[in-house]
Amino acid sequence: MPAFQYLALDADGRRRRGPLEADTPRAARAQLRAQGLTPLRVEAISEAPAGGARAGRRTHVSAAGLALATRQLATLIGSGLPVERALAAAADASPGGRLAGVLLAVRARVTEGHTLAAALGEFPRVFPELYRALGAARPCDLIAVPSAFTHVTGRAHWELLLRARAVENQCYVIAPAQGGLHETGRRTWGHSMVVDPWGEVLAVREEGEGVVLAELDPARIAEVRMQLPALEHRRL
Repeated sequence: MPAFQYLALDADGRRRRGPLEADTPRAARAQLRAQGLTPLRVEAISEAPAGGARAGRRTHVSAAGLALATRQLATLIGSGLPVERALAAAADASPGGRLAGVLLAVRARVTEGHTLAAALGEFPRVFPELYRALGAARPCDLIAVPSAFTHVTGRAHWELLLRARAVENQCYVIAPAQGGLHETGRRTWGHSMVVDPWGEVLAVREEGEGVVLAELDPARIAEVRMQLPALEHRRL
């Protein structure tokens, strides 16, 4: 069902605006009148690709609102909720009418049969290219994580996080890291390492300058993904 952005007057003459879903603009106006509102403007929420002709209402949203909605979507989809229902829930929880409208418009595209990445791609000014690419990306074979963890957090979390990223993405992780006591008195954990797709640490250098070497075997990636086809079962 298409999404629209409306501007209307309530019984006290105050302006109300926000998104709603309806089959047609006429149906959207009927919904507003049923709610006791007088519609002033009803426009389809859409955005032409950058450089192309503009259609509908151009929408801009805040980075903070987009970050919050992204976290909500990740949580909902990760819990097993279908993508279209997750988009509707995120739109309901959105603090801003503009972002809620965009999410409803994306939901409309998804329910029409478009992939999530393709639906996001219709709003290039809202969802950057990298954001959209993540939704359509093929599994990667290597993640690089250059870091400078403090000694305290590194001791507790460094290896744990690297092995988790390797296992959940079923790929190699290479992690060059600063280590030792710095001129400012700050101490970093170091422990540059290479982790394989099964989460095994192949090589590590605790501190000091040096090179960490390990063999990255594409056959090992294929073997792990065949033994545990977790990536094939992703819902997004």
